[in-house]
Amino acid sequence: MVDRFMMDIRNYTVSVSGSVIPAGVIMFGDQHIDLTPVLAELDCVMPEETVIVGEASSRFVCKTARNSEEYNPDLYFFDALALVFAKDKNKPPGIGETRFHATLSTGVMPFGPELKAISVTAKGTECSWLTASMNGYHQILDSQRLLDDISEEMDDEAADLYIGVIQKRPSSLEHEKMKLRTYLAFYEVLGGDEEYLVVDGVGIKPGDTFLFYHSDSATASSSCLNAFEKLKVLKPAASSSRNPYSNMDSNGGVFGGLLFSSHYRGETYFDSFPIYSNFPGTPLAGIVCNREIGRDSTAASMWQEAKEESPARCSLHVCTTVYLVFVYVPPARNLYIN
Repeated sequence: MVDRFMMDIRNYTVSVSGSVIPAGVIMFGDQHIDLTPVLAELDCVMPEETVIVGEASSRFVCKTARNSEEYNPDLYFFDALALVFAKDKNKPPGIGETRFHATLSTGVMPFGPELKAISVTAKGTECSWLTASMNGYHQILDSQRLLDDISEEMDDEAADLYIGVIQKRPSSLEHEKMKLRTYLAFYEVLGGDEEYLVVDGVGIKPGDTFLFYHSDSATASSSCLNAFEKLKVLKPAASSSRNPYSNMDSNGGVFGGLLFSSHYRGETYFDSFPIYSNFPGTPLAGIVCNREIGRDSTAASMWQEAKEESPARCSLHVCTTVYLVFVYVPPARNLYIN
């Protein structure tokens, strides 16, 4: 059904804008569905200028063009919902447009050597049991001892532990080209024993390589400041004639924002800082998420860069806040002259 989902997005965009490229997509995924492969396809087919954000593990209601009734979980089951924003091809001259800008703040840090999954057993759709070895070696690691060593080394006993898995999977949209999608997928570590490491979720395959990640407040703070700097460039230039309490001027500006923030992040004041500090008084709303959606090509692991491999993309995050701001761009001045 992934191809149908993509075609629905494409067909709507073409009907509204005359182009196959939407300006933005806000997605919501069902809490029981793994959207990682879907987002990998969407990230691959959409150009970089298309903003993709959202919450991947939620419960939602919706209406569709084919069915005017409200979503009833007893009658319908949707894996995902996409709100598609596209330019209006019938927009009259003299009217500006809304553009989307997104950035994110991560809150996890990789550590330890590269490991490889040797065997993987999925327990339904809930969790996976896997054995692992250090990449290049055949000896199966004692997972319980590994977790004990990690616990002793970590300064923060309350930190959340994940594995970040590099997954190379055939494209569901380009079967004939045998093209592989390479992406980074996160799984929360639930525990382990002498042989098996237990993680939340399914989708890992033997041969997948991974690193451990842990939540880290210093990383969250640093990346939050980076997000602040990236959004700062959208502020209108200082002017004696500009209202100091407005984020708009004759050249347009930011008029609203949304944030999608992990419930593990803590203080909402801290996470909303990049928007409210840059654009005071601008309306801001947000969602506390379980899994945050946001395009990020910088999530490539260090070991890939060392091997000079093409970096893995990551669109589904943990312990992350995704920022979306709306910018009004006025029409070109020559429209008024004509």
